[in-house]
Amino acid sequence: MIELREFLQNVEEIAAERPADKLGEDGSDGECDCIGLVIGAIRRGGGEWDGIHGTNYTVRNAVDYLTDIDGELTAGELVFKSRAPGKSGYDLPVRYMTGNDKRDYYHVGVVMNADPLRIVHCTTGGGVNGMAEDTRVGQWTHRGWLIKIRREGEPMVETMTATVVAESGLTVNMRTKPGGALVYRVPGGAEVTVTTRQDGW
Repeated sequence: MIELREFLQNVEEIAAERPADKLGEDGSDGECDCIGLVIGAIRRGGGEWDGIHGTNYTVRNAVDYLTDIDGELTAGELVFKSRAPGKSGYDLPVRYMTGNDKRDYYHVGVVMNADPLRIVHCTTGGGVNGMAEDTRVGQWTHRGWLIKIRREGEPMVETMTATVVAESGLTVNMRTKPGGALVYRVPGGAEVTVTTRQDGW
């Protein structure tokens, strides 16, 4: 977990290096994609990214308080562009089809400033190949907080790593809460990060 201030500083550093947009990169070698900007900022702060390099993974596994954008944004929040099923360009990976949320979150940016609004993201198209800045909400649809970021005033949470054990030997259902919506099927033997224990979970 890294401090919000450090995360934002690392995003600024990557943006200042003007990386080109390239799928799967995190800004460490002059190239990054949209989620790579976020992952690269975490790594520069000494944090680890222990999941899939993807925006849909991030929304479902690494973000707290995902909501529609319905008011003023806050520096440090992640914002997402999404498509509903049936919309042009919809391409949700099959691994996420079992959950309740069937939206395809296809792009992510970092809110650097709320007033005036400044969203930094890595993209391609429309004459851009690399870093871009948005000053209005436009097509951004959702917002949320990255769980690997400690905001000012929040207590530091100790995390630990655990190995998933499945009675069947196959998978364990990861849910939003005990008895809640299915988010992902975790393979037996996988290492996961435990951030909270509650009611025997």
